[in-house]
Amino acid sequence: MKNAFLPLLLVLILISACDITGKDTGANQAIDGTQVTTGLQNIDGKLSGSGRVVVSKSLGQVRGASSFHLRFKLQDEGEVRLSTYGRADLDQSVGVEFRRKAGLLEVKIFGGGVDTLILNRFENFQASGVLDFMIDVHNNHDDAAHLFIWRYTSDNSSDYGAQNAIVNTDFFKLPLDLDGLDFPEWHDLAVKGNGPFWGLDLIDAEVEIYKAGPPKDNS
Repeated sequence: MKNAFLPLLLVLILISACDITGKDTGANQAIDGTQVTTGLQNIDGKLSGSGRVVVSKSLGQVRGASSFHLRFKLQDEGEVRLSTYGRADLDQSVGVEFRRKAGLLEVKIFGGGVDTLILNRFENFQASGVLDFMIDVHNNHDDAAHLFIWRYTSDNSSDYGAQNAIVNTDFFKLPLDLDGLDFPEWHDLAVKGNGPFWGLDLIDAEVEIYKAGPPKDNS
């Protein structure tokens, strides 16, 4: 009698395993070398919903430089947060956050516990449309990580440079008073990432392209 229940028990175990790791949950799926947390959907390599993706192929050297191409769309109050040069859990990283708020595009840079809003640079972007950016993160500078943000035009490095960047942190003063400093410059804070990993956090967003490559600017 006891043996009669074994086949049924095996079927129940298999069904439970499928429910936990199946594609409907978004758990444990690999997308081009990435691990996707529960809540994100992957349809033909495009991410949607809310959750986290960590790229399993690291950036290599912690004190390195990379570019990141992001193409995405945000729902109202939606958000895409790019974390680079962080730990495996994306802690201690440096990066950029894009958020659609009240019909406008709000952009922050972050690192070392500092999140600061970038003012007067993104008013002309249509927050409800498709947003397409190329981002450089140079984590190999002596003081702080050097960040660039450009409109994406192509994959050619010649299309990008310090002179046509929307944001270049070498010339960016923070709109805050931190530790007695009056509008300190970003590089004065010595903000750097402390790991080789990168990934995205999504809230009510769709990401069509997310890929890393060599830096576009070599300054």
